[in-house]
This record gives sequence, C-alpha cells and structure tokens, in this order.
Amino acid sequence: MPTLRANSNPSSRLDSGDHVIAAAKTVDTKSIKQVLAAFVKVHSAYSNAEKVVRKAAESLQAAEAKVAEADAVQDAAVTKLAAKMIGDGSPKGNPFKEFGLPPPSKLIEVAVAEEAKLTAKLAADVGKRKASSKDTKAVASDLAKAAAAVKNALEPLAALRKAHAAAIAARDAHGVGWARGFARLKVAAQLGEMEGMVGLFSALFGVPAKPKAAKKPVAPAPAPAAT
Repeated sequence: MPTLRANSNPSSRLDSGDHVIAAAKTVDTKSIKQVLAAFVKVHSAYSNAEKVVRKAAESLQAAEAKVAEADAVQDAAVTKLAAKMIGDGSPKGNPFKEFGLPPPSKLIEVAVAEEAKLTAKLAADVGKRKASSKDTKAVASDLAKAAAAVKNALEPLAALRKAHAAAIAARDAHGVGWARGFARLKVAAQLGEMEGMVGLFSALFGVPAKPKAAKKPVAPAPAPAAT
C-alpha cells in the first residue's frame, strides 16, 4: 500500500494532516498518544495560520479587482476623450500630442498608477483648452473623476500586500514544526506497528491504490465485403 506523503505545499500539508487526524479516531492510538497530541497541536496552528493567509489573499484580490474595474472605466474615458478632441480638430494620429502624451492606445497601456497621474493632468489641461468644445470638457471632467477613482482604489493595495506577505511569513514559520511533527508521528506509528499495534501505520499513513481503469474492449475488425 502506498504511504501518505506531504510536500511543502500548504494544501498538501493540510490534506495530509486532516487525513491522519481523522484516521487516528478509527484506531487505537494509546501507544502514540503524546506524539499524536503534539502533531494535532502543530497542525492546528499551521491550519489557523493558513486561514489568515487565505483571508489576506481574498482581501488583496478584491482590492485588485476594484483597481482593474476603475482602470477599465478610465481607459474608456481616455478613448472617448480622444474621439471628442479629434472632433474639435486635434490630429487623428495622436490627439494628445500637444500635451506631450502618447496616443490613447499607448496611454491606456501605461502602468495603472502612472496612467491615473497622466490622465488626471490631461483632463485638467483639456478642460482649460480654448479649442475644447463643451462636450469635450464634459468628457474631460468624466476622465478626471475616473482617474481619481483609480487613485482611491490603489491606496489600500500597499497595506494589503504587506499584510498578505506577513501572513505567509507567519504561516511558513509553522512549517518546520509541522514537518517535524508529521515525521515524528510517522516514525512513532511504525514503531507501534513493530511493537504489536498491527494496522496502526497503515491506518494513519496508508493510501489505498487507485483502481486501474478498465481497458476498453477492442472493436472487432469489419468483415470483408462480399465480392
């Protein structure tokens, strides 16, 4: 029977630990009581630390999604402003050239924070521009609001990334203890088996082999056509 193994991946450790602890409830573990209790403790600490990591990751992902949504609105506003400026007489190739900016297709590819900075200034400059029509100024105002929304969405990212990194570090700090506890429990179960606790090791660390997939029957060759 294959033996349960756990690598350094958090999911692998959690699944392996949960499996062992659940299996321990089905057999007599008196001979390894202390070692098992120690592993349950370190596994619980590792599991709780991983929950903090996942929660931090969810918060970070949600904030990043807000940035992406705000950036999409900003990009649409940039494109719309370019069209309005062309209508006012700006060159089609790059209506933003007079402001020292790249064309809209390039501007929306700039890093999010830098784009928000550039578009905020662009919106202000277009709003002051004498050649700008009333509609163009209105679109420039929309762009200014979109740039501000991106800036606001970006603000919590640094703290959330820091919290996520700290959570990972805290979880990893429990990694050595978890691996040590898992190894000690495995050895203790092996010794218990040798001392008469038959089936203890296989119950805790045995992994049933996956059944082999049945071979598909080979279709018979078609009969030769009658001549």
